[in-house]
Amino acid sequence: MRSRSGRANIEHLRDLGIAGPATVLAHVIHTNEEERRLLADDGTAVAHCPSSNLKLASGICPVPDYLARGIRVTLGADGAPCNDRLDPFSEMRHAALLQKVASGPAALTAWQVARMATAEGAAALGLGAVCGTIEVGKRADVVLLDPSAGFARPIS
Repeated sequence: MRSRSGRANIEHLRDLGIAGPATVLAHVIHTNEEERRLLADDGTAVAHCPSSNLKLASGICPVPDYLARGIRVTLGADGAPCNDRLDPFSEMRHAALLQKVASGPAALTAWQVARMATAEGAAALGLGAVCGTIEVGKRADVVLLDPSAGFARPIS
């Protein structure tokens, strides 16, 4: 975009009236300081798609920086051709691990990743009052996991 218009992607979207709280942008990996400020100022949400970023080697979304700026970050899976598995648990795992590589072992807490996959996603879609957290009056799909299952037991 910059080579054609002299403006960065986020600036161009803002000029078109697309940026804002009703918009969720996927990936948002390569941003400069000004674009990050615009995302925060406009309330535009970011869908972090870690498995897709890994498969395509497209870069690492600066999630901790976005969160520190108050930018809403959700989790996405992109599409099956860019991901191999549309598995929310894999996305949560990859989000946490990828950020550790980029920003250190304390980059994201398990709680932050879980919120990105639930409450933040619902809020970004304008559904925060309806779902995204388990509360009286909200809709919910609940998944029960067996903590004794093989995937949940660490091997030392």
